[in-house]
Amino acid sequence: MLGLLAQNAAAQSGARGKKAIAISLAICVAYAVTDEIHQLYVPGRAFQVSDIAMDAVGSMIGIGLVYCIRNRKKTAYG
Repeated sequence: MLGLLAQNAAAQSGARGKKAIAISLAICVAYAVTDEIHQLYVPGRAFQVSDIAMDAVGSMIGIGLVYCIRNRKKTAYG
């Protein structure tokens, strides 16, 4: 969900193509890292790189969905 929202926000701010994708992914990965750092201070939780990787993959899926939907609309309507 975060990837989808970040990609949409980047596109709405004027970023296009690879730049919008890179900005969106950077936002999502930064959030994942800060979330894992936060978990260092929560009893029973731990910092796990695998969680960051899973968050990044999920974000890429959301970013890809927005990218595909936007390109499909452009193709369908010229």
